[in-house]
Amino acid sequence: METIDFLYTWEGLFFLCLLLVAIYWGLKFLLYFFKFLSKRYVYNKLIINLLTKAIVLYKPFAVVVLVLYFISINYITHTIILAMVSLFGYNYFKNYIQGIFLKLNRLIEIGTVLKIDNNKGDIRKILPFGILLNTENGEQFLNYSTIEKSGFTILSIENKTFQQTLFLQTEESIDTILDLLFDNPILSFIDRPVVSKGQNSHEKKLQYTLELGATSQDLVDFLKGHNIKTSLTNTF
Repeated sequence: METIDFLYTWEGLFFLCLLLVAIYWGLKFLLYFFKFLSKRYVYNKLIINLLTKAIVLYKPFAVVVLVLYFISINYITHTIILAMVSLFGYNYFKNYIQGIFLKLNRLIEIGTVLKIDNNKGDIRKILPFGILLNTENGEQFLNYSTIEKSGFTILSIENKTFQQTLFLQTEESIDTILDLLFDNPILSFIDRPVVSKGQNSHEKKLQYTLELGATSQDLVDFLKGHNIKTSLTNTF
């Protein structure tokens, strides 16, 4: 009976709030911990990405849980209160939700250079209701609804490289090619290169990520020095 009396009360809401906050900071601690370990272990990148997305999604989830608990304390009165708040705060809620989807884009982070309408600059801050863009005319705040309506173009990403594809023509085995690539310092082994079979035994498909400052031509020259032909279009 005491447990039932405790549920759906203001005291219960308070302890639920404490629990949700504790879980949030637990996720933040795990993210910090794996970021620290990422300097030593390359396998933590996936965990970091998952935790980052989990934190972004956890915030609205926690709010929904609190709102439902709040309604359960007094269904009629609290539903009316929330309906009025939703009516006047619709644009804010919509903007916040649009921001959640934008934050889930792994390319949107501090340092990314964006072009939004006539605004062009790098992201200084990612805020709950918008981003702070460092432009030629100073810092500009753009809310997520504006970004969603206008669209955006990613011009560059600070300290980021992307996976690329190169087709190979060689009689060497996949393991031999990987051993050869492992000795090449221009490839990033945080995103390990992947070699797969092509249409015949002499063709291979290489998916790779370069280290910062390296170029694909450096890799092509390296492979050419080991008698491996390359092509971007699988036409030799």
